[in-house]
Amino acid sequence: MKIAIAQVNNTIGTFSENLEKVHRLYMKAADLGADLVIFPELCLTGYPPQDLLERRDFVEQQEAAFRRLVQLTSEVGLVIGHISKNPAPGEKPLFSSVSLIQGGTVVHTSHKRLLPTYDVFDERRYFEPGRESLPVDFKGLRIGLTVCEDIWTDQHICPECRYNVDPARELSMKGIDLLINVSASPFHLGKLQQRRGIAAHITNEIKCPLIYVNSVGGQDCLVFDGASFAMDPSGEVFAQLPLFKEELTTIELDKREGPTCQLLDQEAPLAIEALKLALRDYMKRSGFKDVVVGLSGGIDSSVTATIAKEAIGGEHVLGVIMPSRFTSKESIEDAEELAANLGIETLTIPIKEVFNAYLTTLSPFFEGRPWDVTEE
Repeated sequence: MKIAIAQVNNTIGTFSENLEKVHRLYMKAADLGADLVIFPELCLTGYPPQDLLERRDFVEQQEAAFRRLVQLTSEVGLVIGHISKNPAPGEKPLFSSVSLIQGGTVVHTSHKRLLPTYDVFDERRYFEPGRESLPVDFKGLRIGLTVCEDIWTDQHICPECRYNVDPARELSMKGIDLLINVSASPFHLGKLQQRRGIAAHITNEIKCPLIYVNSVGGQDCLVFDGASFAMDPSGEVFAQLPLFKEELTTIELDKREGPTCQLLDQEAPLAIEALKLALRDYMKRSGFKDVVVGLSGGIDSSVTATIAKEAIGGEHVLGVIMPSRFTSKESIEDAEELAANLGIETLTIPIKEVFNAYLTTLSPFFEGRPWDVTEE
């Protein structure tokens, strides 16, 4: 079976744009001969939607986009993460769901069972956990569908993940040939190794392959790195998508064949690429085109300016040098040399008079106190 993995960078709340992208990639995958196309968690809303989930119009727009997507499907299967309503009174009104769609019909839906409420996550605020994990049959394959945290059950690798339920194991006991996990898993240093460890633990235990599909992109303070992969039952990765970029690729599940790429494994380059993506997406989604960076000649502003230049281009970066009584000649020269090397425009705005005005204004309150870093 040929399966397409769609690693996408969707914007929160842009339902028409997100739907158009999903449909376009779905059609492209179909043209490539895919039998099944897999998209990430909460793909139509973007992740994390947070308190937008409290808005009725937000939920209704996502439901409309989902219904339209269902109508657009052919015999090529589509797996996608989305929100769905919970009709049960007295419970949270929504589920975080994953559905298999085919031929204009929702074939099967599973609801996320393990809802993280640690670190940057607070999903129990919005969602009701799913109650049961059931496989679905698709073109002779018995598939288990899970959402992100549903496979994070190894406390040796993730100490925060303390759950009494193991959806992947439950699916395995009911008999599956493939486990799919749709994710929106944020990046941090060490996360790649952590994910691989979790996935290897799962595949070794349930003795079937895993396809892990992650989001990519910057959303405020979070960065999603992508790095989706397919892993065989022995824990070996046979298909690897890149870090920090959108990608559509196909794999041959039966042959355990798929494209691979070398991932960065050094912390500094990983951090830089994450910061570049975060800045680029933050600016795009906030409507900003240019940035202003104060240049002191020191390492902090040098790194900041370099990342900005690499992320959005030197023509969109303005460096501002603000000499004061504390600024050495060497610091100014270093800042000017940095700007020249980066090819960015600079302004020099002396702040001595502004500083003196502050000192004069605050002098009654500083009287009798020694000069210290407050003034500096």
